[in-house]
Amino acid sequence: MQEVALRSMPDIVVATPGRMIDHLRNAMSVDLDDLAVLILDEADRLLELGFSAEIQELVSFSVHLMQEPSQLNMLFYNLS
Repeated sequence: MQEVALRSMPDIVVATPGRMIDHLRNAMSVDLDDLAVLILDEADRLLELGFSAEIQELVSFSVHLMQEPSQLNMLFYNLS
């Protein structure tokens, strides 16, 4: 069901880094050619919990799969 929804080219996708990486690696249901903004909410908490490799891989996927990676805006938020 998620793969079908992602193939419909939604404007906004909310996912954990690991789940998004799974779709990028295995399902090929996500196309990042038109990605304009990558937001990582609670990025500091993700790093504290040991998800730095996943964050690095997601950013790497984002940059390598885009047609114009210089147009990517990355936002890292922590509101607490």
